[in-house]
Amino acid sequence: MNIIDFHTHIFPEDVVRRRADFFNDGGFRSLYDNEKSLLLSHGELLEAMGRGGISGSVCMGFPWEQEKYCRSQNEYFSQVAGENRGVLYTFGSVPVRGGAGVYNAVKEISALGLHGIGEIAFYEWGDTVERERYLREIFDCAGGFSLPVCLHVNEPVGHRYPGKYDTDMAMLSAVITAHPDLRVILAHWGGGILFYELMPEVKAAFGNVFYDTAATPFLYDPAVYSAALAIVSSRKILFGSDYPLLAPGRYFSVIEEQVGESDRQNILYGNALGILNG
Repeated sequence: MNIIDFHTHIFPEDVVRRRADFFNDGGFRSLYDNEKSLLLSHGELLEAMGRGGISGSVCMGFPWEQEKYCRSQNEYFSQVAGENRGVLYTFGSVPVRGGAGVYNAVKEISALGLHGIGEIAFYEWGDTVERERYLREIFDCAGGFSLPVCLHVNEPVGHRYPGKYDTDMAMLSAVITAHPDLRVILAHWGGGILFYELMPEVKAAFGNVFYDTAATPFLYDPAVYSAALAIVSSRKILFGSDYPLLAPGRYFSVIEEQVGESDRQNILYGNALGILNG
């Protein structure tokens, strides 16, 4: 069976080799100031894919605060995706502080041939009003260029860990509802917002929302798969490992136990291909 890992992270070589030079970005520092937090380039990802039987990987951009860091990463992503067509798919970064440059950044992501926008996250930015304004602008621009958007979403309860911040689920739902035609990927099972799709009005508004499985072994009991299948069906679930945080192999035995063969095909490959092919 072909497998696309919809949630991986790679960085340009200068970031991998000299991470401390980029600690003036608060979000990056909060996740990677510990040397145990792995930073990899595309070459190392390709090697791991070969070992793990992964046929394709979606590489998520980091939510840099500064425009120059976003541009550097987007250009690197354009290069590696071009050199590895059908194997590496890349999502671009827009400066998380937003401002006048959002439209131009999204336009550039499209021009570079990247496959989407994200992973958007607010590791150092707690102002809910500013978050909402930024997300609405991103969603508006993404829709104009037919680009899917991936958004980091944390569960609002449970244990704390690096990178976890409070998610305003009502705000997130409102922004999604205002953009019903935009393909949105909510990472980490959407922080649990998928369970609100039991409400008919949420299910109707979330018709183009997908949920990835990134970091599941750290967050949920294996029964999350059967629960999600019952609520949103396999057509809205994407396999994502969050590699190198977790290797894809950590997921497969549980998925095989919890998910039937036809549903596995959707989760591990079919849904991803549909999004990437637009």
